[in-house]
Amino acid sequence: MRNMAIAGLLFTAIVGTTPASAVAVSRDEEVSKTITTALAERNWRKAGELLNALVEARLANTKNPASDPVLDRLFAEFFLVLGPADAALPLLERTVTSFPRETRYILLLAKAREMTADFTGAERDYRSLALDPKMSAAERRSAGIGLARVLLANKPDEAADTIAKLPSAGKDTQDVWEAELIAARAAGIAGRRDEAAARLERAWIAAADARVEEAAPGRVAADRAVIAALSGDRARFISLSAVDRSDRYANDGQQMLRANLPACGTPGIREQDFVILEFLKHPKPGDPSAGIVYASRPGIAHAFLTAALRTRGPTIGSGQVAHWGLRCTSSPSANFTVADDPAESAIVWLMSKGAYPAGFSPEFGNRPDPGTAARLLGEREARFGPDSIFLAPALLGLNTALMMGGANDSDGRRRMAEYAAKTAHVMNKAGAPVHIQIMFDLMKIVSEVFAEIKRPALAQVELSDRIALASRDPRISLDLLYALVRQVSDWPNLTTEFKSGLLQDSLSLFEAKTPADDRRRIGLVLRLIQLRQESGDTDGADELRKRAGVQPDLCILASPRPRLVSSNIVSDDYPEDLILPALVGLDLVEFRIAGDGGTTDRRVVVADPPFAFEEATLSGAATIRYEPGRVGGRPSACTGQVQVIRWQLPDQ
Repeated sequence: MRNMAIAGLLFTAIVGTTPASAVAVSRDEEVSKTITTALAERNWRKAGELLNALVEARLANTKNPASDPVLDRLFAEFFLVLGPADAALPLLERTVTSFPRETRYILLLAKAREMTADFTGAERDYRSLALDPKMSAAERRSAGIGLARVLLANKPDEAADTIAKLPSAGKDTQDVWEAELIAARAAGIAGRRDEAAARLERAWIAAADARVEEAAPGRVAADRAVIAALSGDRARFISLSAVDRSDRYANDGQQMLRANLPACGTPGIREQDFVILEFLKHPKPGDPSAGIVYASRPGIAHAFLTAALRTRGPTIGSGQVAHWGLRCTSSPSANFTVADDPAESAIVWLMSKGAYPAGFSPEFGNRPDPGTAARLLGEREARFGPDSIFLAPALLGLNTALMMGGANDSDGRRRMAEYAAKTAHVMNKAGAPVHIQIMFDLMKIVSEVFAEIKRPALAQVELSDRIALASRDPRISLDLLYALVRQVSDWPNLTTEFKSGLLQDSLSLFEAKTPADDRRRIGLVLRLIQLRQESGDTDGADELRKRAGVQPDLCILASPRPRLVSSNIVSDDYPEDLILPALVGLDLVEFRIAGDGGTTDRRVVVADPPFAFEEATLSGAATIRYEPGRVGGRPSACTGQVQVIRWQLPDQ
């Protein structure tokens, strides 16, 4: 944290206080320190409550809306811990520009770039910090570890060399185990398994001195299990896996990640490539929650890590650490996602104007509470008026809360439309950038249709006008538009005709601005084909498929779709050697459905954990039978079918 004198100057400059308010300045600085400590201790509720209170206290004194360096720092740390890391980037960029000597935040900026898959930027920043003689030895060491982490994918030998050149660890240094872990991973990717095993042995010894929240024993044991499996020692693999995997339940994040995996045949990615990523439930504050463990060859892992960072779901359900084995996917998905989110884009802009988020509930993953947001909206409207930019955070909270389940009846849908209209109005009055205004205009129109306030035909004309405007503005983010359109296309209570029109207009924009193999463009095509099939327009669906160049035998395009008939996977198929250590897992297997309903070309694309159940999964998948999908009314073979196989203990 900054010293008290600097904090006092900042506070005076921001809120126009007089020297007599020095006591208040001191209190705010103490609150800032307490929030940072609470984040480090993973006391999310306390940190959130204090941060909300600090926002309200500083907002009460605001004369002119402007970004607040104190809140910039704190929200940046908050977003790095609880997400989204994308929102932390502009805050950290403002902080390091205003205070270039704040080395802690320069390092956090490098970490934020890594967490948002800007590996080139992260490598550049880490490298400059690691070589900066003005940095302390501890800071250069931390930057060096970050640099080695980024270099793992493409330059494993350089990553190992970076670890070897780290400044000496002091007597109080507790990252020796982590440095050895990264060096071991670099050796493993480079094919030097004996060296990797020796490094992991040293990491295992050093892990005993690590802080408990760093999950060092579990992380090192999981990596040792990988080396054992690669060496063919299954017994050792199982015993090491049991350190942090026993009797764990598997979540469903694997299915969300599968939609974003790199496609086989894309530049540099082959069908036989195999990558293992690590997911941490509670990483050190500011550190990424996903990282590279192993790749079957250098140069491929960043594509898989980018997919994981883009997907907001792949977190472990229990335990401290999980390793997932990943392969490319042989078919595209209609559920491809992007990291950008319309609400997050608006929040980033609002924070630049001093309107910081408030009223969220950290205990529910930062999701806003409707009651808190509604109360906050009323209080701020009374203080600042009906058009103030300071109403926007509460309105965004209400919009999100209602979208996530509060608009299940006609009254809820009408409230949602009311708040969406008010949000669009406030953003317009505040002079929001055109892309944000268009996004909230779109949300307003869709909400009015959802609430049956506006006729779909009229709304379709208005939507077409907004999308045409977006197509002419180079500042419009295609990621944001794609995210919004995908959200809307899945909404219930909207007609298929309305959603098809929205998708068609959006697809026209993407066809004009992106290549044919763009994953967002393909995702829109697949979703639109599905909607046309649902409405009975099979000719229109087939015409669209041909025009887009989508392969005709995708299982997700069969109409009707393939239907699972049976499988002969029974409790006796559970690997006997995994019963005593009580290991559980979840595999996603991808295959082709033959004309007779059997499966061929079976491959595991997501294995959680890797090496444990894959043989049993492939064997069990051979027994699966489907009623084939139909093309032109006839049973037809298809490709790219995905089946989840969850492995639980036989007595469960």
